Amino acid sequence: MGVGTERPPAERALHTGTASHALDYDDLAWAMDGHPSVTLVPPLLALAPEVDASGRDLITAFAAGFKAGCALGATAAVASLCDLSATRA
Repeated sequence: MGVGTERPPAERALHTGTASHALDYDDLAWAMDGHPSVTLVPPLLALAPEVDASGRDLITAFAAGFKAGCALGATAAVASLCDLSATRA
């Protein structure tokens, strides 16, 4: 990913996440009306070498994180639609 493993995982995740935003590699999940992968994939890739994760481990962690993120995001999206106080003068 262009960031060596000699850097701490948090720094690797930050670099990868920043690059994914800069290069506009954002996905969209309508369930949460947001971009779940850009906050999920960089930490997964950064931590994979630390725990010797396999490809299967990464896909499983991504699926679990995506599902959890969408469930939480959907709740927040609905709540924000119901609270119009921020748009009232």
